[in-house]
Amino acid sequence: RVKLVAEGSVYGDIKQTAAEQVVYLLNVSGTPQSYAVPVGKLRSASALVDLQSGESLAIGGSSVTVDLPPLSGRFLLVR
Repeated sequence: RVKLVAEGSVYGDIKQTAAEQVVYLLNVSGTPQSYAVPVGKLRSASALVDLQSGESLAIGGSSVTVDLPPLSGRFLLVR
């Protein structure tokens, strides 16, 4: 487990095994939030894939911004 963020109302970790990584982000506030996941914390990847919705977020540059609805969490598979 790698701590990613614990600031204000946004919390996040990277859970990993030898074969894969999953980014977990949680928004505990009643308003939408976003978090810029630093690409340097991820293994070589081209996208983050939401394990619930199937949405794919392309990785480009030094970070990828993840939108977090109010009072929700997202599990994102690193691909």
